[in-house]
Amino acid sequence: AQKRSESAQDIPNTVNVLDGDALKDFSVLKFTDLGALTAGLQINSFTGRSGRMTMRGIEFNPLSAAEAPVTVYWNQAIVDSNVVFQQMFDLQRIEVLRGPQGTLAGRTSPAGAINMHTVRPNMESADGEVRGTITDNDGINTQVAASLPLIPGKLALRVAGVFDESDL
Repeated sequence: AQKRSESAQDIPNTVNVLDGDALKDFSVLKFTDLGALTAGLQINSFTGRSGRMTMRGIEFNPLSAAEAPVTVYWNQAIVDSNVVFQQMFDLQRIEVLRGPQGTLAGRTSPAGAINMHTVRPNMESADGEVRGTITDNDGINTQVAASLPLIPGKLALRVAGVFDESDL
């Protein structure tokens, strides 16, 4: 929330943090699933590629020309909120910050911000995982991720991908 490691109890803002294990335990496969795990955040998807986020009661109409009141950051880079509605995988943690943001983030977001951080590569040894989930409507979600150290301790590569299919 303040661009440095610190205890959530020491931050003067309201912050919810969901780590990668919680995301796996609750089978968070879509961005809209995040709304069920965070109080005060409502996420509705219209087409699977766009949607509406409401935080702290501040709504946004995506058809308007106004700026969204909730800003989404992917590894500290501002992304269009429609990008995150497409797919979520290989995440280390998600931080939901309520209240006006912008001083440290770079863009004014009156309702709050959502910071998504992907898993960093393992710099010491090769590792990976394959995870499969069967969902309703004959859906299957397969996620694959692997880390490969190129120069141990200094340079590593991480590759991740997802295959998601359903009758919808």
